Amino acid sequence: MLSATDVACLLGYRRWPLTPTLSSRPNAQGFRKPSREAFEACLRALDVPAAEVVFVDDRAVNVEAAAAAGLDGILFEGAEALEAALRARGLQF
Repeated sequence: MLSATDVACLLGYRRWPLTPTLSSRPNAQGFRKPSREAFEACLRALDVPAAEVVFVDDRAVNVEAAAAAGLDGILFEGAEALEAALRARGLQF
C-alpha cells in the first residue's frame, strides 16, 4: 500500500486537511507504488474517485504513476512549494 513515511499521502478534496491514509506498511494491500494497482486499491479503500484526490510524493516516478491512474499528482519539493500548489488547486487551510 502507499507509504505515509516517505512523504506520500493521499488526500481527498472533501477530506481536507492533510492526513496520511491507510497503512504505512508497503504491502498492506499486496501492491506497491508506482503500480497502478496500488493507487486503485487505495482509491477503493477510501471510496473516492481518482479525480477528487491529490497525491503528493517526493519521487517523480510515483507522481507520474498517480497521474496515469487519474489522480492529481504533485511532486514534493518543499513545504512552501507544496502549499502553493495546493492553494493553486483551491484548497483552503
